[in-house]
Amino acid sequence: VAGAANFFNKFELLAKKFVNKYLEYKKKLSKLEMQDLELISHLILNQESSLGEAFAQEWDYWLIDEYQDTSPLQEALLKKLIGKSPSYIVGDPQQSIYLFRGARSEVFARKEQELINKRERLSKNYRSYSELLSFINDLFSHFEQSFMKMDFSHRYGEPQEERVVAKFYNGNDKKFVAKEVLGLMQQGISPEKICVLSR
Repeated sequence: VAGAANFFNKFELLAKKFVNKYLEYKKKLSKLEMQDLELISHLILNQESSLGEAFAQEWDYWLIDEYQDTSPLQEALLKKLIGKSPSYIVGDPQQSIYLFRGARSEVFARKEQELINKRERLSKNYRSYSELLSFINDLFSHFEQSFMKMDFSHRYGEPQEERVVAKFYNGNDKKFVAKEVLGLMQQGISPEKICVLSR
């Protein structure tokens, strides 16, 4: 235990030195990152709350998308910028990029509870094939008990789209790819509908 504590103390000192050097480097080059802009904006709005109020009055309505990826700092900023203006918040915790730029799932959970009587759940998926949704629903329901299954729905008034065929190949097997493309074209599929993705 003493060895672990010693390691973490040394690691903390090293991390602080690194952060300080990095901050000096950014200051020397007059560089800012996204989080710097958020932090500076938050500090300014804390000192001059009238700026946030004036900004809020510039807009009739707020639409905040991807709320599941909101950090506590961004949430505090939004409160200062939106004020009492009406807002529409969109988010899906199942699409969260966990900890992306400090995002916390509890920020979304709190907002969902705050708006529990005003929320509307959208569970129909108009963009994916039913087979894909069945696979996703089945797969994720094994990992997450709270997973909300999505329902398949055709786009109203639109014709059914053609199916997408995906085949995986070894990146070195160019003959296989050429044969597959040729086979698709012989079936009457035009070249502009064929796509080969590689990396």
